[in-house]
Amino acid sequence: MSVVQYAGEYEVTEIKLIASSGVELDIKDAVLQIDFMENIFTQGLFGSISVADTNDLVHNMPIIGQEFLTIKIKTPSFEDKETIIDNVFSVFKINKTMNVGKASKIFELHFTSLEFMRNNRIKLSKSFVGTTSEIVEEILTNEVMIGTKKNINIEETVGTKKIISPNVNPYKLITNLLTQSVAKNSGSPHFLFYETLRGINFRTVQSLYDQPLSASFNDGDVGLIDASSFVVDDMDRVLSQETGTYNDMLMNVRAGMMGSNLIMHDIYNKSYKEYDFGYFNNFDDHSRMDKNPIYNEVFIDDFNNTVGTFTKGRIHLHPTSTTIDFKDAQHYDEDADQYPYTSNKTQDTLQHRRSKYMELLSGMALGVGINGHTGITAGQMVEFHRGVTTNITQETEDKYFSGKFLIRQLRHTFSNTHKKHEIGMILVKDSIPTELPSVASAKPPKLTQHNGFRTNLTSN
Repeated sequence: MSVVQYAGEYEVTEIKLIASSGVELDIKDAVLQIDFMENIFTQGLFGSISVADTNDLVHNMPIIGQEFLTIKIKTPSFEDKETIIDNVFSVFKINKTMNVGKASKIFELHFTSLEFMRNNRIKLSKSFVGTTSEIVEEILTNEVMIGTKKNINIEETVGTKKIISPNVNPYKLITNLLTQSVAKNSGSPHFLFYETLRGINFRTVQSLYDQPLSASFNDGDVGLIDASSFVVDDMDRVLSQETGTYNDMLMNVRAGMMGSNLIMHDIYNKSYKEYDFGYFNNFDDHSRMDKNPIYNEVFIDDFNNTVGTFTKGRIHLHPTSTTIDFKDAQHYDEDADQYPYTSNKTQDTLQHRRSKYMELLSGMALGVGINGHTGITAGQMVEFHRGVTTNITQETEDKYFSGKFLIRQLRHTFSNTHKKHEIGMILVKDSIPTELPSVASAKPPKLTQHNGFRTNLTSN
């Protein structure tokens, strides 16, 4: 077993390019850089590869955007199969062909997973019966549909449903099923559907929070790599970090994170009912990383409103057809004399899900760069310790941008030029370990009263 000599070291076992003509070529020694992009809000896995070409491969193979890539990469000493990149990808675009000499050029290929490419080539027009997790598993594993052989992580859901796919892509149907899914164990509606180098995931945010920490990082000596230090210290130390993105209040109000109102129009019973969601009122409905909100629950006006009081900031109108015990009234089994399927129960899912998505997309986020290894992937939980940048306080650690984070997205970069693997990550959190202070009024200051005047504009 090989041992890591320095942080960011990697081993390339195989990189082969397979042309549509059947020509297969080992391009391992010609590769300049490989990038893999993962994101928990993206259905597919994407990447790019830059190649130094001295044999005019683009014309001689030829390369037309219909090729396959086999890639095998690992970090030395990492023997767990899950931490080894060993996959086949579908090339879909040739980009940035650049001449660098009389007889050489550099070209870049963009690729995606076989599953995502197949998803875009087929449509589903059929009915499904079962829980949403069972339907998702059938779509992913059935050879007629996606037919993946990869690892799939599917969290079990509740409620038997009858779903009709109206001639849409498989992943479009799965995305629609997200809106009706409730986890069996946690009761969470915060489902995600995404792909990483480790496989395909249909699971809740809470199941990600429950994972053990995959790594711990600190910002000590940012960018300093001491050859005499231990490799593990260099792996824990970030190479770069952004200042950090705080909350976008305007976007969060408009999107319904802070509050929303849902009007459920029941076609079967010819009635409607309203449901209110408030950020603070519903904060503890589902598990979080930490225990404190990322906004301050203080009064912001003379009517004792908080930023989470305004439930009309976003209004949803959703139709349903349900019995009094939340069965789907569209499907009646005459033989069994019952309604066998569960209704969409949007009142339990829609507002909570939208609020959670916005927390992770426009809440507290931090960009960091680290020495890479193949054990890191999007959707993992990590720990980050960030020092303070002021002498005003005696605290040594940023109490808001430290602690547990979720990796929302990342980019693996394998540079053959520098013989280095680096990772750029976006870390997010939906709560903070320390309660926000409240030492004075948070209401807007009163404007000085001026004597106003009125003009009447008239035209002849």
